[in-house]
Amino acid sequence: MRIVEVVRSFVIGLRGLRSARQAPSLLLYSVLAWMFTALNVACVLRAFELSWLPWYAPLFVVTLSNLGTMLPSSPGSVGVAHFFLATSLTILMVDRSTALSFALVHHGVLFTVTAGLGLAFLLHENITLSQLSRGSNARGRKYN
Repeated sequence: MRIVEVVRSFVIGLRGLRSARQAPSLLLYSVLAWMFTALNVACVLRAFELSWLPWYAPLFVVTLSNLGTMLPSSPGSVGVAHFFLATSLTILMVDRSTALSFALVHHGVLFTVTAGLGLAFLLHENITLSQLSRGSNARGRKYN
């Protein structure tokens, strides 16, 4: 039953592709998003003096945490994200307290950067938060 729901959700998500020509750019943007997240993880790992980890550690952390956040959770994946971030590092032999500290800092940095960029783009497009919540842009047109 659960697998059917996941497949159905995946198919519904693909409806956003209006043509097959969009697939390469979608793939490129997905890879870029994962790489920037892995770069963020690498920077926070370095800040925690965990540069002794193998080269693939940032990708491993991103992969495991992204798989974990597919589970139902609270807004912002609070708790679930931290569990999978910390678990990915303990698998790589980082002690639990350092792994949990890393998870809290990484999630905070990721949230701050994402929210900051989102607000910057809203300002650039002259869209207020109230317009966004109503689903309209600065010219009063509704979003799709």
